[in-house]
Amino acid sequence: MVYAWKEGSRVPGNIDAGAVAYELAAIGDGEASPEQIVAYAEDKESELHGCFEWSNKKAAYQHRLQQARYVANGIVMFEEPDGEDEEPEYVVRAFESVTIPETGERAYVPIEAVMSNDQWRDEVFGQITAGILSLEKKAEGYEHMFPEMAPIAAGLKKVRASI
Repeated sequence: MVYAWKEGSRVPGNIDAGAVAYELAAIGDGEASPEQIVAYAEDKESELHGCFEWSNKKAAYQHRLQQARYVANGIVMFEEPDGEDEEPEYVVRAFESVTIPETGERAYVPIEAVMSNDQWRDEVFGQITAGILSLEKKAEGYEHMFPEMAPIAAGLKKVRASI
């Protein structure tokens, strides 16, 4: 097998994916927890070491940025169901991450504003389509190892084609 970083991966480009895969497989007899991975990566001689930010100040700030993303992505909205035991008809994120035209920066914007702005709406629909394509590719990849994935891959392809 050949190992490579997934497109869009946030790992520095000079890190050897094959070496990292070998190290990950060796940790915990092939069952590596995040804690075990970090502990292993503390060794400056490991390939995994370069995958992490070791400056506590920078890492703490990056962690807070990730927490901010979790917060914004974690808030949903829905209409109150009529009955006490009823589930909501739909649940949608209350905020979406979109590109602000004036700055080119990303920001979380209330879903109502996103859906009333053509550029932002198209961006969100594009993200959804890209997500479906990503799942389709993932299912196709697994299909080679697990043929029972074929109907899932085919179904995702149909969904994406219908958009």
